[in-house]
Amino acid sequence: AFSVSQIVNYADSYTGMVNKLKLVTEGQSQLSVAMADTHKIAQSTASDWGSVVDVYTKFQKISEKLGLSQNDVARITETVTKAVAISGASADDAQRSLVQFSQALSLGVLRGQDLNSVMSQTPGLTDAIAKGMGVTSDKLKQMGTDGILSTQKVVEALQKVASSTDKDFAETATTVAASFSLIKNEAIKMVGEFDGAT
Repeated sequence: AFSVSQIVNYADSYTGMVNKLKLVTEGQSQLSVAMADTHKIAQSTASDWGSVVDVYTKFQKISEKLGLSQNDVARITETVTKAVAISGASADDAQRSLVQFSQALSLGVLRGQDLNSVMSQTPGLTDAIAKGMGVTSDKLKQMGTDGILSTQKVVEALQKVASSTDKDFAETATTVAASFSLIKNEAIKMVGEFDGAT
C-alpha cells in the first residue's frame, strides 16, 4: 500500500480531488466542507472517494440553477452513492456507474448509453430514481429514451427517496472489495494532507 509509487499516486489523487472541488466552490471554507463531506460519504458507503467527488462536483456545478445549498448537494450525493451500493455491484462497476451518472448530470439529461450503463451496472440507483418519480423501471427507461429525464427531475426524485434509501442501505453488508475502498480512501487522505502540509 505504501510503495513510493503508490504514495505519489495517492498524493496526486488527493490533489486532483482538491482541484476538481476548487472549481465548484468559493473560498477555502466551502472547499474544506466539500472535502470533508465527500470523504465522509465515501467512508460511510465504502465507495471510491474520487467517484464520490465526481458526482458531488456535478451537482455542485448546477446547484445555483436548481436552488440547492451545499448541504443539499452533499445529501443528494450521499443518496446516489448509497443507492449504488445497494445494487451489490462490484467496486469497479460501482465506480464506472458513478462516472457515467456524473457525465449524464453534466449533459443535463439522463438518457442513452449513460442511462443504460447505470441501469445495468447499478439497478439500485435507477430503482431509487424511479421510486422518487412514482414510475416503474421500464417507464423510467422510456422517459430516458424520450429525453425527459432532466437533471432537475432526477434531483427531485432523489430528494424524495433519501430517507428510504438510508433505511435500505442500513440493511446491506459491506463486501471485502468495498472494505478495501475504506483503507484506500484513508490512505489518500493521510498522504494528501501530509503532502499539503509539507
